[in-house]
Amino acid sequence: VAQKNRLTRMTGLPEDVKPLHVVCDYYHTIVLGSDGHGYATGANRFGELGTGDVAQKNRLTRMTGLPEDVKRSE
Repeated sequence: VAQKNRLTRMTGLPEDVKPLHVVCDYYHTIVLGSDGHGYATGANRFGELGTGDVAQKNRLTRMTGLPEDVKRSE
């Protein structure tokens, strides 16, 4: 993932989904979408993004590694 020293628009969130919460770390960004799904981007060397693989993500990708019983809290 290219390091940026300024804010840039993130791509990959479906058009009909609005970001509700954003969590940023040095190597990853996680977004909770209005559809209740998590979307992740960044380094993924150990599968930490929960996208089902270990490929680096340069755009938001829906997280698939969460158990079905995980629910969004209000």
